[in-house]
Amino acid sequence: MSKVKPIQQLKEILKIRIRDFLGISESKNNLSIRQDINNAGDFFKTIQADCELLREISSNDDSQYLRMMDEFINGISELPYMKVHKKRFLYTFELLENLTSSATDKTIVDLGSWIAYVPVLRSIFPGNKFFLCMSDDLNTQADRLNLNLNNVDYGAFDLEIDPIPLADGSASLVILLEVIEHFGQDPMFVMSEVNRVLVDGGKVLISTPNLASWRSLTALLTHYSPYTYGKYIPGVPHGRHIHEYVPRDVSILLESAGFQSSVWTKNVYHTASSKKLINTLEEWGLPVTDREDTIFAIGTKVSGVQNRYPLDLYDLDAMQSS
Repeated sequence: MSKVKPIQQLKEILKIRIRDFLGISESKNNLSIRQDINNAGDFFKTIQADCELLREISSNDDSQYLRMMDEFINGISELPYMKVHKKRFLYTFELLENLTSSATDKTIVDLGSWIAYVPVLRSIFPGNKFFLCMSDDLNTQADRLNLNLNNVDYGAFDLEIDPIPLADGSASLVILLEVIEHFGQDPMFVMSEVNRVLVDGGKVLISTPNLASWRSLTALLTHYSPYTYGKYIPGVPHGRHIHEYVPRDVSILLESAGFQSSVWTKNVYHTASSKKLINTLEEWGLPVTDREDTIFAIGTKVSGVQNRYPLDLYDLDAMQSS
């Protein structure tokens, strides 16, 4: 009996386990695999059902901050975006409450802001001024919606090209909520600017989809895109997610920019992680930590920028040859 080469044996084991995980029976006809996946796929349908369940649960959630947002912009609670992201909002507001001691009397900067956050930020940080990076004219929105924007300044600029129009060390907290996945060319430019405007010991709060999540892995194994949101929007080049991150990437981004990083993941769009997938990963000897759907990170400024172009995030060979 001939010996099976170790690499070939490993391939066969992985093939059998993946097919077993997906519920696909052996078939001599390779062309039937796609149909088998569709018939047995149910995993992706389960994910979609999980999302629906989560929306049902989160739609019943309430807090003073959600009511503030609805009072600030009448009817905002009925927007589909609000309903889908409500659980993330609530968790993010908890994180912001825990950062009040870091806010001092400096400016709080929200890059890529949503105007509905304004009353919440004011409530959590009552003694601070705010600077918002907006894609639209904030004054026009304020006039149209009759909004009170006392102590709020704003600028409309390209985060990956234009410097943040604030003095060095003028901010105590910078917020990047669901923003970094939209950067298409130079995220370290943004993080270098965040470092510049923050005081020593200042904080940056980041949230972004987790490309290594159980949801993304299940989608990939069932022949769907692992991206949380990769669909194109004609005429809106940064509307889709251009680069989704794994937790390690976010740590590298922060540490390269001179921050001590604390990075973790949490399910804020699903009720829980798939036990079947997590158990399977464990059986295969693969990491089971940081598999929740969203990455959260807090960086503390401890130095200047350490590495402007980290190798894990930039193609240095292509940059040098261009």
